Amino acid sequence: MPYDHHDTLGNVEAASSMEYAAAHCSVDFIRTFAGAISGIASSIVTCPLDVIKIKLQAQGGFRRGTTSSRLSFTNRGLLGVGREVWLEKGLKGMYQGLGPSVLAYFPRWAIFFATYHRSHEVFQIWFGKFIHF
Repeated sequence: MPYDHHDTLGNVEAASSMEYAAAHCSVDFIRTFAGAISGIASSIVTCPLDVIKIKLQAQGGFRRGTTSSRLSFTNRGLLGVGREVWLEKGLKGMYQGLGPSVLAYFPRWAIFFATYHRSHEVFQIWFGKFIHF
């Protein structure tokens, strides 16, 4: 629900609840939250590629073989395995394992964002403008 607050010029403007939360949260919290959300987003985007990679690894798709031991055309390569998973299990099959992936990336990126930005600030105080990492 919108509310009124005063900006630096004394004008009253309506702000959303997200703006209110951002104005009243610490920078470290916002960075941690942003890292967690980016971890979830990256899990959702890359999950189909992880499923295809695991299927290829499970069937030996990354191993080099002789012509007699090669896999059929539909099982070879990224697109072939992706098509196979999509036709057999649909969207649900493409997102197999999303839960554990989110559970892994959520804290990893939350901690990384907060730690990276805090340490960058500290190193800039210690070393000035000469720090780039």
